Amino acid sequence: MEASSLIHREQYNEVPPRVKYSLTEEGRTLIPVLELMSPWVRSI
Repeated sequence: MEASSLIHREQYNEVPPRVKYSLTEEGRTLIPVLELMSPWVRSI
């Protein structure tokens, strides 16, 4: 998903290592589609 620019990965050089993921603007465009799919996924 990172390669498709749907999520942003931020790596912190700490001990222990830490990584933070967030949606990009392009990734946020998928929220309505995912919300429509949610009831179907829950029914399986």
